[in-house]
Order: sequence, then C-alpha cells, then structure tokens
Amino acid sequence: MADESDPSMTSVPSTPSVRSVRSDHSYLSQGELCRILRDCRTIAVVGLSAEWMRPSFFAAKYLQGKGYRILPVNPRYAGSSVLGMPCVARLEDLAEPVDMVDVFRKTEDVAP
Repeated sequence: MADESDPSMTSVPSTPSVRSVRSDHSYLSQGELCRILRDCRTIAVVGLSAEWMRPSFFAAKYLQGKGYRILPVNPRYAGSSVLGMPCVARLEDLAEPVDMVDVFRKTEDVAP
C-alpha cells in the first residue's frame, strides 16, 4: 500500500480548471469570458494549419462548428482555403474586420 503522504501519490483533479489570461497576464472572470465569446463572432486564426491533427485546426474547427466565422491567416496556405475559408498571409491582408485574433504561434514569433 502506498503512503498517502507521499507527494508523488497525490491525485489530480479529473476536471482541470480552465482560465483565460489577458495580455497583461491577469485572469478574466467568467462573466468577462462569456461576454467576449458572445460578442466576438469573427475570429482571425493566425497560424491556422490545414492539417487536421494540429491544435490550431482542431480549435478553429470547433469554433466554426459553434457558429463563429473563422478567417485563416498563414503564409504557408495563402491563396488556398482552410476550413472552407480563403487563407491570407498576414492580418493586414484580411478583407474584413475581425472581432478577435487567436494566435497559434510561438511567443518569440509574435510582435508585442
């Protein structure tokens, strides 16, 4: 029998808490997050991959399935379509305004 005081034997909660972080690294309240998800209907996804196994594809496809308009931004796929939407190389190339930008890039690859 394992010693319950052993820290390596502590249980992990079955449902981890989900937190959304602002750009200043403070946390959003549940009300703030609900307002953002209600009001932001057009989302540019920077780094969206056309490969189904990539996290960016999964997240964008999920949001699209929930009624959000997804605008792919990835120079690799510029001129083609991802998730049925035309892909552009840069945010500046989008032909319409966006409500939110979801970034799937390494921190060091993103300008402040």
